[in-house]
Amino acid sequence: MAIDSCKRCGAALNGAQVCPTCGTPKVRPLPVSTTASPLYIAPYTETLPPKGSRYAVMSIGSYMGSILLFSIPVIGFIFMVVWACGGCINQNRRNFARAYLLWLLIGIAVTTIAATIFSALGLPFIGTLQDWITGRVSV
Repeated sequence: MAIDSCKRCGAALNGAQVCPTCGTPKVRPLPVSTTASPLYIAPYTETLPPKGSRYAVMSIGSYMGSILLFSIPVIGFIFMVVWACGGCINQNRRNFARAYLLWLLIGIAVTTIAATIFSALGLPFIGTLQDWITGRVSV
């Protein structure tokens, strides 16, 4: 029979779970597994949500159809606002409509700011440019 001794101070344990000298707990050997580990572990396969569910993935055709629908002047804007406000079940379509609506609003804001700046700075320049083109003013 093997004599147990403390790994820290070397004192005899005599079957105790804690060393009587230094108080270090006895280190137990790890149990050996009797079951064999599998030779092959199947890779993770992504499971898609079922069609018609709230989280169903939109296909490329769905995205293309949504873009085509949004490009129709009045009807597209109405669909965009309705879908962005939660009028559709699919979250992907709702998020796409929200993103498209945000890009539309950003475009309108940038165009308005640019038109304001160009109209404030550009009107005198346009008159000078017309005079230069017609030859009334020499450069």
